[in-house]
Amino acid sequence: MQHDARLWQVMVLAGILLFGLHSLDFPLLLNVMVVTVMSGIFSEYLFCALCRSTRTPRPLSATISSLSVLLLFRSSAAWVYPVVIILAVASKYFIRWRGRHWLNPTNFAVLLGTVLLPGWLSSGQWGHLAILPLALGGLGILVLLRAGRLDSALTFLILSSVLECARILYYGYPHPVDIFVHRLNNGALWLFTFYMLTDPQTAPQARWGRILHASLVALVSFYFAQWWYWKDTPLWALLFLAPTVPFLDWLYATRNTQPVSCSSQPVTVQPISQEVSSMQKQFVRVTLLLFSLVLLWPSLGYSFCGFYVARADAKLYNSASQVVVVRDEDKTVITMVNNYKGDLKEFAMVIPVPTVLEKEMVRVIDPKVVEHLDAYSAPRLVEYFDPDPCRKDARRTGGFAGGKN
Repeated sequence: MQHDARLWQVMVLAGILLFGLHSLDFPLLLNVMVVTVMSGIFSEYLFCALCRSTRTPRPLSATISSLSVLLLFRSSAAWVYPVVIILAVASKYFIRWRGRHWLNPTNFAVLLGTVLLPGWLSSGQWGHLAILPLALGGLGILVLLRAGRLDSALTFLILSSVLECARILYYGYPHPVDIFVHRLNNGALWLFTFYMLTDPQTAPQARWGRILHASLVALVSFYFAQWWYWKDTPLWALLFLAPTVPFLDWLYATRNTQPVSCSSQPVTVQPISQEVSSMQKQFVRVTLLLFSLVLLWPSLGYSFCGFYVARADAKLYNSASQVVVVRDEDKTVITMVNNYKGDLKEFAMVIPVPTVLEKEMVRVIDPKVVEHLDAYSAPRLVEYFDPDPCRKDARRTGGFAGGKN
């Protein structure tokens, strides 16, 4: 356990989740997170017993999948989270080839949840904070140094950057450097690169296979985004290219098969060394320090008042708007009053909110409450008369200096 890369990955993913809860206001309740993680661990033991697998249960792998689901997937129903993680763990036991699962469990489960269950991918929750990708990338490298899959991440990032530069130059966008930085300055992209694409269990075994697989994922993702206008294209590309992993492993096994003579000695294949060098230890300390600074870094707040939606020929008029915002502990209540004039048929008002609202959370109140608050907080004009102090001194002395001859 001391040199298990999965232990590091659990620590890193848990730290990223805490960062999201602290600085990005992830809409996750404590009971939902606990139930999701416990469901993943329980299903790991359950499927291992039902399938009578020779492998021992791996609770760390189930925990990694549970944390990844909490980072990538969102739903308005709490029961969806444990269902998604159970699907992820089940895919490891029922979708196998030559004793190895070739589908990334989290990737398969969250995409299946978006299609069959009331849920969605929450890639937009990470925003475009510049310091967030740096933290995700640095901590991801920490995990990859332990797992030995840095080649896949670098190949995907380099090829994706080249394709993005080519797209920007082809269309001739102004300020190409700013656009390039903006496109890559996305926490979801870095999370996918360092914690999903580089999964040691679902990546090709050979280095050339991992490089080829990462290149194909980058190309297919770029194609889906530019020609089909899909969202979260790296996840879909990884799912569609999952069958290439067993094929590349088969090619690797075929190329490395050699006849064994009677005098030949048994060959022992050494696993990737997981010992941490002194430089890696320093990297760990620096990364943990930077991540601690990220947790304490203040975040910006943005707001948008919403907009009206109607038919193209509709005439909408709003002469005034009043907004009241109340913050109580971890709850925010927004009250809006709009002086709208026009036809109410086929009319709607869109107000962006950071979380999914339930029906009982929206109420209609008496407008006199807002009128009273507006009158109480309205600016007041007060006039004060301040006598000239020089006039007072002049009356006391009988006139101004030099006033008498």
